[in-house]
Amino acid sequence: MTTKKFPIEFVEKVTPANNDMLLIADSADSNKVKKIKYSNVKGAKGDPIVWKGTYSGATAYAVNDAVSYNGVSYICILATTGNLPTNVTYWAAMVQMSSATDTGQGAVRLADAAQSIAGTDTESSEPLVPQPSHVKAVRDLVTAEALKIKSKEDVHCATTANITLSGLQTIDGYSAVAGNRALVKDQSTASQNGIYAVAAGAWTRVTDFDSNVNNEIDLGAEVWVSNGTVNGGSRWTLTTTGAITVGTTNLSFSRTYPEASNFGVLANTTTTITSSNVRISADTERTSNTYTAP
Repeated sequence: MTTKKFPIEFVEKVTPANNDMLLIADSADSNKVKKIKYSNVKGAKGDPIVWKGTYSGATAYAVNDAVSYNGVSYICILATTGNLPTNVTYWAAMVQMSSATDTGQGAVRLADAAQSIAGTDTESSEPLVPQPSHVKAVRDLVTAEALKIKSKEDVHCATTANITLSGLQTIDGYSAVAGNRALVKDQSTASQNGIYAVAAGAWTRVTDFDSNVNNEIDLGAEVWVSNGTVNGGSRWTLTTTGAITVGTTNLSFSRTYPEASNFGVLANTTTTITSSNVRISADTERTSNTYTAP
């Protein structure tokens, strides 16, 4: 197939309307044309930024005044006198030098992103100014991680054997009263295990451990025990795996602090040490335990 080229000739000068399609001669080859879309739409003119130089606490700044402070350029967003540029109520960071020796040429670091514009940027010991967006991102991350911790409100006591789930009673040396939280973990019928509210009549499961809505009873749920001869100061973790139906699924708890594998002396426990070369490391929360060297 043969393509015939037509030379471009000037015919008439016209003023195109907005969005007209124009054929423009190719500067590299006058026998070719380029098709472009004409537009005379202009954006609204913004207010000018007024450079005020180095920040001074004695100067009154108006909106759109720009200053330099500790290597960072800031723009005033609310008229102020005496409020440092780091105060986000009155100022917004624009750009930051990548190091204290920057001359304004080469690398420029955006204050709100660790990227460079032109040149090669290098890390420096000078920290970036914290931005609200960064703070929020960190806060959201910490909150999300905290929600993964399945810690329950502390219980007043924890069982050491099967009990009757009713009436006021002494559990592990602690006299439980109505309203106390009790970890029941040693029932002969393991599906009865859980966290209960002590009552003069029948005990009921506490509201944060009575159903599996929002996975409140799930593998890894943990609880600390406040009182008790054996269990006081310990932490217990639910080790039951799979789907859990409250009242039907057997619930098992394991002591995860102090770990059962570690050597330790619990309060009110008699331990005989026969060797004369023994170092005793006391739990700071249980300073009532004493050891007398032979």
